[in-house]
Amino acid sequence: MFSGIKGERMKDGIEVSIKEIQKKFGKIIAKASECKSLTVQKIPTGSLKLDWILNGGLSQKKLTEIFGAEHSFKTAFIFKLIAKNQKLCRLCGGVFENCNCNEKMKRRILYMDYEDTFGIKKSGKSWAKKCGVDLDELSIIVPSSWEEGIDIVQYVVQNNLFDIVIIDSLTQAPVTFVMERDTEDPTMGVKAARNAVFVAKLFQAFAPTDITDINESIKPAVIYIQQVRDVIGKQSSFQLPPTPTGGWALKHGKHVSIGFSSTIKLGTDGKELGQKNKPLKGRVVKFRVYKDKVDGQYLKEDSFDFYIEDVQLGQNEDIHISGGNIDTLKELIEIAIEEGFIERAGAWYKIANTDLKVCGENALIELLHFEKEVLKIIETQVYDLIYNNSRLDVFEEPVEFEDLDKTIDEEKTIKRRGRPKKNQ
Repeated sequence: MFSGIKGERMKDGIEVSIKEIQKKFGKIIAKASECKSLTVQKIPTGSLKLDWILNGGLSQKKLTEIFGAEHSFKTAFIFKLIAKNQKLCRLCGGVFENCNCNEKMKRRILYMDYEDTFGIKKSGKSWAKKCGVDLDELSIIVPSSWEEGIDIVQYVVQNNLFDIVIIDSLTQAPVTFVMERDTEDPTMGVKAARNAVFVAKLFQAFAPTDITDINESIKPAVIYIQQVRDVIGKQSSFQLPPTPTGGWALKHGKHVSIGFSSTIKLGTDGKELGQKNKPLKGRVVKFRVYKDKVDGQYLKEDSFDFYIEDVQLGQNEDIHISGGNIDTLKELIEIAIEEGFIERAGAWYKIANTDLKVCGENALIELLHFEKEVLKIIETQVYDLIYNNSRLDVFEEPVEFEDLDKTIDEEKTIKRRGRPKKNQ
């Protein structure tokens, strides 16, 4: 843009300005070419469908909100997330047993237990074990107040002491300002103001001190659980959906927000429970991604089956799923059908690019359960799609500028004249 002596002086002036800022404030400024880009490791959630929507799972160095009403399996989902990541390597993100890293180390997880899940409640430990959590590899901390907990989170994130930090939950955290006041004193909005401080401190901890150092970009993922409340102050003729608590700071500060609900009950055969006298074995957990500033997959919703007790799947007695687990085989089948790895025509299912063809969902489950080679093919295709980020390729072929201009002109013509009618 600049040429000659004027351009050289401008370039020298920019370099001098960068050096002056670095001298006074540190390496918080640099040329874009000097900034080290890091492929952020993903945090698998334990649900294939949710990882499919989130393009591999949750991300490091991001703030994630998990909210929902009572008995919506928020804690159970967190336990499955912990169990999944305890089996992964901290450095490469691969399976720890098959990892080839020089210094093998499992992912470190910190659980901030305001709900006293692992304290007096013995059922909390047994439920966590049933969900696959290794209690010896999980660090538990119980802060005395909200302020102490937030200072701990800030220190952990700044020094990268853990890979995942879970807060259960922000709603239950006792605020010192409220505890020191009389019971009759008003405390409206105090928690929302404190949450604004939490977001500010957390983002300060996320910020790197040296943007040219690739290790500064590695920060833990922070996940907090929230309850819901009714919408206040809005008049409507229909019932408004519940909203998470915490004020506007959390609403704008969080990177990912996932809402959970559970209404459909499952019986002993894995089907929807119709009669009340049948024992409850599981639930269909529905989730919706309300916000995703990482991959942009917002307002996406789906569900997975979560079983509390052991259940037989299909008509074969040898096929069953143990309690405390998600039906990942069902998730695998539904994703494979959606992506075309399994072709469906009525009641018939056909493995793509093969001659294997079965009739009925039970026959497909038996095929994938007993034919390990076929299951391996489907798993490889689905896992490669989800965890290798192959869905990031938006365009299959490169788009030329001339074709793009032509498409824009055609769209303008359609808007003026209307779309042509199809031939009858």
